[in-house]
Parts: sequence; structure tokens; C-alpha cells
Amino acid sequence: MSTTAHPEGWVFKPFPKTVSRYQSKGGKLKTSEYEQSGALPVVDQGQSLVIGYCSDDSRKFQGPHPIIVFGDHTRNVKLVDFPFAVGADGVVLLGPADREKLDIKFLYYWLKYVPLHNLGYSRHFKLLKEEKISFPNDIDEQRRIVARIEELTRRAEEARKLRQEAVAQIATQFFHIRRKIYQSLLSEFPTKSLRKCGKVIGGGTPSKQRADYWDGDIPWVSAKDMKAFFLTDSGLKITKRGLSESSAKLIPENSVLFVVRGSILYRYVPIAVNSMPCTINQDLKAIIPAKGINAIYLAHMLWAANDILLGMVEEAGNTAGKLPTPSWSELDIPIPDETKQESVVKELTALQEKLLELESLQAETAQELEQFQTALLAKAFRGEL
Repeated sequence: MSTTAHPEGWVFKPFPKTVSRYQSKGGKLKTSEYEQSGALPVVDQGQSLVIGYCSDDSRKFQGPHPIIVFGDHTRNVKLVDFPFAVGADGVVLLGPADREKLDIKFLYYWLKYVPLHNLGYSRHFKLLKEEKISFPNDIDEQRRIVARIEELTRRAEEARKLRQEAVAQIATQFFHIRRKIYQSLLSEFPTKSLRKCGKVIGGGTPSKQRADYWDGDIPWVSAKDMKAFFLTDSGLKITKRGLSESSAKLIPENSVLFVVRGSILYRYVPIAVNSMPCTINQDLKAIIPAKGINAIYLAHMLWAANDILLGMVEEAGNTAGKLPTPSWSELDIPIPDETKQESVVKELTALQEKLLELESLQAETAQELEQFQTALLAKAFRGEL
């Protein structure tokens, strides 16, 4: 922290003389000791407030509450006001040396604000010990500042939630409209089973032992890349040699890709239209639409039937699910004339663009909130709140 002049009525003291470090008599639990449920929450240095549970009451932290958990490796800061067990390595437990002179919430926000240099996975508490903390001499003034921080943060968070709710509302509306269109088309037009809607292509993976097969310029799509309706890139790419000397096949652009294996299938079946030629791994299938079938229309119909596809998912061992070929291949797809397909695509694209716009605004709001909180804390610790 800077040693510039601090506001009138504030004191400026070395961190080690102001803050006490506590040890847990219950020790620190190893990651392997975390349980899925139990009477005692486990708090470690990760981002989540609670990482697991413990059934052994003797592992409970016996010191004062509330207490601050500082991640020695991660720099995460948590205020814990409930009984808990301390998890794994890297947890530093902190509190005011004198709670009648320094409010613990004021200290908590100061720790969230203090700009510590990122040392990677090295220890950061040594940097804290070199800091000086500035705070009002009057503890009631500290509490007033804390209340002001929390009130302004609450207002900003409410604005974020409103936008989040608007996104959820439009997404729900979009789902129901698309589903209604699918059901209406099923009753009005001839249908084809999905396997007859085009050429089905499976995935392949070049040998990971061959460096000359990887880091090329041919996209190799896996389930984790399937996050948007239009797929424009992939995390991994293969070379021409990797393509020619493996079971991977080049899929032309404007095909329909969908996931048939993975834990994501317990939530939904990801579907995308590739905007570039690509290859896929064995967890995906691709359909090159037959003549007279619009790829974007087909993808929308699969999204509209997502709940039907979800009902076909079976367990595949561990946490993975699988979408069996005999099941998805018989899914009925309504096939109107190309003009009608284009009309459906136009209607759904308009709604889709509105949803994407709101999602973009929501992302901006989240970023703005983070920037607001940083600026708010800076203002607070300059004595300007």
C-alpha cells in the first residue's frame, strides 16, 4: 500500500501489529478428507465459500467468529461467520488484533482491496505482512463505511440481477416459441427421421503421441467447444497429416454438430452449426444436411426437441451420459419446403439475436459491477465515502 497522507482521524499502522493470525486446533483437512455431506462445512482457499463437508466435530475451528480466511496461494478472501473446518494447505486465518479498535468487516474489505502482486502459486501472506493498514480511529466510522460499501454494492448487484432475470425471461420465451413451432410443423408437414436428414459422420482422434498431428490449422471440435449456436473455432487443432493418418474426417461448413457423450448430457444436448470446415472427436456426431434441408433450420429443430433428446440419454459410466444412436437417429424432424424453412429461420434468428444482445449486456453489467466494486473500495479507503 502507498504511504501517502491518509484522511484526518485515520491511523496508519503496520499490518503485523494490527492483525492477528490464528491456528486451528482441529488442524487442516486434506482434500481427500472432504465429504459430500456432513454437519461441518469445510472452507479452504478456493473461490467457493464452502468446498465440502466434514462429520468430525473435533476438526471444527475453535477460534473467534467471524474470522477471515485468506488464500495464501490464491489471494481469495472470505468472511466466515459460521462453524467450519479448515480445508487443505494455503489457508491463513486472520482477525483484528483488537476487535474494539478495528472492525473485522472493515478489515475484510481492506483485504479485498489491497493490491498484492500476483506471485502465481507462491505464498502471498509474506506480502501482506509488509503492508500498512489505514483505518478510522473511531470504530463507529469504520462501521459506517462498511455499511455504505454494502449498501452501494447491494444496489449494483440488484441492477445485475434485473438484467440476469431479463436474459432468463427471454431465454424461456425463446425456448417455448421454438418448441411450439416444432410441434406445429410436426402436425402440418411430412417428417423424416434424423438419420435420413443428411449424411451422418462420427468423430476421430489423431494419436496424442504424435506431435506432428497437432497444433495445425484444422479445428478439432470437442464437447467443451460447443458453447454457441454458430461454432467459429475450437480449442485444439490438428494438422493435415493428423487428418489423413487418423479416423478423423473433415466436415464441411454449415453442417449440424451435436454431442452424444459427456456429463453435459444430463443438463442438455449441445447443438451447433459449424461456420468453418472442421473435424470432431468421438463424443460428437455431425450431419451434413441433405439437399432441401437448411442446416440452421435443422439445428433449431434439434434445439426445439432438446427435451426429447434428453429423455433418450443413458448412463455411460462414471459421470458421463450417452445419447444412443438407435434413439437419436429416429427423432422425427418436420420437413417443410425450403421457403418455409427460411421463414422459420428468420423468425427464430430475430429472437436469437435479441437474446444474444441481452446476454452481451449482462456480461458487460457483470464486468462493470466488478470494476465498480474495485473503484468503490478504493474510494472507501481514501476516506471518500
